[in-house]
Amino acid sequence: MKRLAVTLVFLLLCSDTFAQLPSPPADEALIRAAIAAQADAWNHADIPTFMQTYENSPDTTFIGATLRKGYGPIRSRTQRRSRWAN
Repeated sequence: MKRLAVTLVFLLLCSDTFAQLPSPPADEALIRAAIAAQADAWNHADIPTFMQTYENSPDTTFIGATLRKGYGPIRSRTQRRSRWAN
């Protein structure tokens, strides 16, 4: 009986924990919305809005032909390299 009670308490605690986690479809919807917003900003030559998807941190890293670190440098290069740059 004691084992059953412990098992039930464990299951209740686990079910509460899992109920608080976002479901994969919700995560996927958030990711798709972020990508769509970023594509829309890019198509409107709105680089500041495009960059909002990324964390404004010196640890933000872009890997392309070369490795770039830092939100500011990445934003500046993106602005210069966009097809709308002067």
